[in-house]
Formats: sequence, structure tokens, C-alpha cells
Amino acid sequence: MITTVALGDLTLDLVQGRLTGPEGEIALRAKSFALLTHLVAHQGRVLAKDDLMAAVWPDVTVTDESLTQCVHDLRRALGANGAGLLRTVPRRGYVLDHGEATAPRVVVPGSLAVLPFRLDGAVAAEEHLLFDGLAHDVIGRLARLRSFHVIGRGSSFAMRHLADHPQDLGRALNVAYAVTGRAIRRGGRFRLHVDLLDCAHGGLIWSEAFDMAATEVMQAADALPDPIAAAVAREITFSEMQRVAVLPENLPLDAWQKFHLGLQMIFAPTEAPLGAVLRCFTDATDLSPGFARAHAFQSFCHFNRAMAVLGEDRDQAMLAAQAAAREAVLRDATSPVAQWAQGRAWWLRRDPACALHHMRHALTLCPSFPQAHYMAGFIEAYQGDAAQALDDLAIAEALSPVDPLFASLQIAKASAFVRLGDVTGAISILRLALPLHDGFDHLQGHAAILLAGLGEVDEAARIMQRAPADYRAKALFERIYDMEPGLRHLLETGAKALKCNLD
Repeated sequence: MITTVALGDLTLDLVQGRLTGPEGEIALRAKSFALLTHLVAHQGRVLAKDDLMAAVWPDVTVTDESLTQCVHDLRRALGANGAGLLRTVPRRGYVLDHGEATAPRVVVPGSLAVLPFRLDGAVAAEEHLLFDGLAHDVIGRLARLRSFHVIGRGSSFAMRHLADHPQDLGRALNVAYAVTGRAIRRGGRFRLHVDLLDCAHGGLIWSEAFDMAATEVMQAADALPDPIAAAVAREITFSEMQRVAVLPENLPLDAWQKFHLGLQMIFAPTEAPLGAVLRCFTDATDLSPGFARAHAFQSFCHFNRAMAVLGEDRDQAMLAAQAAAREAVLRDATSPVAQWAQGRAWWLRRDPACALHHMRHALTLCPSFPQAHYMAGFIEAYQGDAAQALDDLAIAEALSPVDPLFASLQIAKASAFVRLGDVTGAISILRLALPLHDGFDHLQGHAAILLAGLGEVDEAARIMQRAPADYRAKALFERIYDMEPGLRHLLETGAKALKCNLD
């Protein structure tokens, strides 16, 4: 996929919607930028005026003067390049030429290179090998996630001399992002600084420091690949979401951009309608039928709908969730995201054993996948091994400490504590989870009922006062079926104490 195009000494970034030159960004009006991107998409072809006006001003009647003004803007912005690149073809239209010197540079969106981690200070040869191994393992973890194009170790390590020059690295390897690290030894301790860099502009996207004793480097080399890979994957995803959010409104989006627009709508502070989110993922698979993650997130949307409705609508949503998950697995059975979606769909179909099988398979494929750890912990908390649930949920929380599912994770953890007989721990966790939403929703209702069942009725009642008049506690037991009997009895006791509707 072409994401950056060289226009003489200028660079057009189609992902960020920027035209830059030696002196920085060049301002363009929205319509002029839309015209430029359309011309770039059809480089070397003569485009008629009517076709250009239909592309830039769809469903709007404009005069030739509007197009002429945009062409004038582009020639001014292109400067010395303009006369040679953007030509008027008499009685036919316009053409944006390109030659060998202006050939597009192909950058796969989300592509990245992990460079070897450098060491400062007096270090032993085996310590160099351990830190090289750590970078190699991070490459492996990211590749196994199958969400990004990850450059192999040979090419990445050959570019270690460009660690301080991310833009040069980006040009050398045609990548959008770079992960670099520097381990500094002070006495008997190391501090490893890991950075995620934007290769287009050299900016720092994410940075974190990890401290360890010199005697613990071997253990750290085993423990750090998962959290580093999870953080890098999370931050690249957020970066791609931000990029698509600032694109011009009339710019046609490709499958990658449609997918990240859907993710951006999921994570937006104001929750987007589920139908609009689903359309983004459906558009992505229409444009790229083999896009397994987009199929998986269609299943995610249907799963969320199934959790929000009851009756026949729930049944239809469950079937749609399973169909989309099945398609994701058919497109890429080695995608942990596809296996995760399949597991969630089977859980909806009241088969927690099959659901756990797919979650464990997803984690075998990629141990640094926090959402699979969370879902495995969720199932274990309510229907399986409570002690195993705490292990899974702890890993999910460590890998993704700012996850949108944090509140649900805490409630599942509290439920596991209840089953293990730790009432004090359960109450403490619920008090952490309850303030995480400004308004009332089913998560707060669930937490309040559990809190009441644990004897904290007055506190739970204050929370339930915000419940809508038609709130039904029975929906909780319909959504989370076949709970461990002792936990279900405690929740029923809490609902009765709060006089919630169980009918």
C-alpha cells in the first residue's frame, strides 16, 4: 500500500494528510488536498475536468473556476516542482506526471522494525547477547500477533547504526515505526529505556524504562518481551487511530484506514452507535476480504450487541458473532485475534469449554495478547477455575493497564475472590471498579449487586439509585449463564437485598 509519495523534494503523506517540504509542512485547503490525492492515485493518467470535479465535489454543482483555483493552489504549493509535475493537457484535462526520481515510496501502514538494544557502560559479552535476544524475542512476539508488518531480525539488526535517525531508518526499510532501546549500567544495576518512534517525522510515541539488577538480566530477558510487545502493539494501534481521525472528510479510505476508524469509534470518549462501528469493519472486509482482524471485530460488534439485548435479537446477534468469527478463522487460523473472536462467539453459544479452548489457542499463538488473557480470566472466574482466573486477569492487567475493559476485569477478579473465600479482597476491588463510569450501566449494576451480596447493602443501594426504572437484575443472570452455584446464590441474595427485579 502506498502511504507516502515523493513529489520532487516534497513528500505527500496520505495517512496523516500532510504535504511537507525541506522547510516543513505546506498548508493546503481541504479541496486542494483532496484534488492532489486524487491526482496522485491516478498518476500518469490524463483526468478530465468533469471527472475531477465529480471526485472532489461529489453531489455538489461547482463551476470550472473552483477547479482552476485548486489547480493554482497546488502549483503554488509544489513550487518549482509544479510546472513539471502538474500539467494541463489542452481540451482534455490535467495529469500529474511522475518519473524515476519521483517514484512512490511504499510504506505498509503499521509496519515496524525492532532494532537491537544498545548497552552503555562496562558490560560483559554475554550481557550483549542477552539484550540482543530480548530484542529478537520482541520481534517474535509482535510478528505472532499478526497485526502488523514486522521486519525480520536480519534486516533490523543490520540497521543498528540508524537507531538515532528514525527518518533515515524509515527510508532504508520502508517502515512507519521503529522500536529502539538503550540499556545503561550503573554499578550492579541496568536501566533499559525502550522507545517507539514515528519514522515519518522522528517523533517519540511511547517510552518506558525497566530496571533490573545485573544478576537478573537473564530473568528480565524472559519476562520483558511480552509487556514490551503488548505496549508497542497498543501504541501503534492508537497512533493509527489518531492518524485516520485527522484525515480530510472526503478522502476515500482504504481497508486499513476503515478498520482503524472503527477502532477509533470504539475508544472514543462518546460511545459511537454500534451500527456505525460495524459498518467500518464491514467496509474494511469489502475492500479487503482476507482482512482477518476486520472480520474478528465484526464479531466483536455482534458480541457486544448480544450482551446488550435479550430475546430474539440476542439470538440473531449470537449467530452473527459466530459467523463473523468463523470467517476470521477461515481467513487466518493462525491469527490470535481470530481465535479470540471465535472463543467469544462460542461463549455466547453457551459452550465455555470450547470458548476456553480457543482462548488458550490464541495465547499459544501470542502470549502477549491481553484481551485473550482477559476473556480467559472472565470465563474461569464465573464458570471455571477461580485461581486460574486470577492468574489470567493479573496478566491481562499487567499487559494492558489502561484497557477499556478495566472495570469489567475488576468485577471478574472480585467474583473470583468471592469464590476463593476472600470477601475483604473482593470488596476492595469492587470499590476500585465502581467509580470508573460516570453514569449507570450494567457493569455498575453487576458490581453493586455483588457488593450487596457481600453485606455492603447501604453502599450498594446508593449506587443502585442511579439505575433506570426498567433495570432488571435478571438480565445479569441471562447474560452470564451457568455461574458457579455459590457465586450465583450470592448475587441473587444481593439483588433481593436491593429489591432488584429478578422476574
